Amino acid sequence: MLALLLTLAAALPVGVAEVRSVVVQVETAHRQGRLKEEHRVMSPGSIWPDDTTCDRWRNASGTVRRLTYAGGTSDSFTTLAQTYDAAGKLRFAFWRGGAVNQARKEIRLYFDPAGRQLQRLAQETGPGYPFSDPAELLIFSASAAALAPC
Repeated sequence: MLALLLTLAAALPVGVAEVRSVVVQVETAHRQGRLKEEHRVMSPGSIWPDDTTCDRWRNASGTVRRLTYAGGTSDSFTTLAQTYDAAGKLRFAFWRGGAVNQARKEIRLYFDPAGRQLQRLAQETGPGYPFSDPAELLIFSASAAALAPC
């Protein structure tokens, strides 16, 4: 069993295991009530698409540890969850999209502390749908947050 775990760990790009650890730490802190959760519906007609919501988890010092944007239209829905380390650096982004035609897509992006992408994993099922590129959404969410913060 140990040999299998070591083999699997060796197969991960350098730094991905650390990112996964950050995600587990954030989710554990949230479950234990150590993160303050805030929910906001973004203003219709602003730079955000209508009905976009934002959930923000902050630690006791005010550092954002998770931002989750969710929204959709009459035929599709997307969610972008961004996980940050204790220094407030983006370390993981999980994007999920679904459409009424049963198209589903998930993309996981892993980042090092300097913001360089370590790994991108994608999975898609169904007939397909022209979802936005999650990398563009990350850039948009960062710039949009400066104009209309979550």
